[in-house]
Amino acid sequence: MKKMKIDTKKRMAFSRGFSLIELLLVMAILAILSSIVMMNMGSTTEKTKISATKAQLTELRNAISRFQINNDGNPPTSEQGLAALYNRQSDIKDWERTIGKLVENDSWGSPFVYNSPSEDEDSAYDLYSIGPDKQDGTADDIGRDTGAE
Repeated sequence: MKKMKIDTKKRMAFSRGFSLIELLLVMAILAILSSIVMMNMGSTTEKTKISATKAQLTELRNAISRFQINNDGNPPTSEQGLAALYNRQSDIKDWERTIGKLVENDSWGSPFVYNSPSEDEDSAYDLYSIGPDKQDGTADDIGRDTGAE
């Protein structure tokens, strides 16, 4: 009778753990789930960067409009650049800071493209981001439409 009791204890101790196959299966499922989550996060991160860049462009356009009001309707020239919105320019008579903090780069670290006068005859300036691919003139450029007169 004593021998039977020992065999039962051994079997119970042996059957409590997980097999190697069960552990590998659980690890594979976790790896698949984590890759799905990471793919979704990557897409969300890109959308967030695009939204942030659009907001920065809106802020810069508003600052350019305030600059135009203070300077006889003229936006900063290409030579003055966007820095004219933040730093005093010696060649501007009634200069006033029109933006609290100058944002020179988009969410991908590329400088915003600013041209004044615009290449488009219907606009006073061009202001846009070259987008995630960091190449000018491609479909992912953000805010490629031109500024108002």
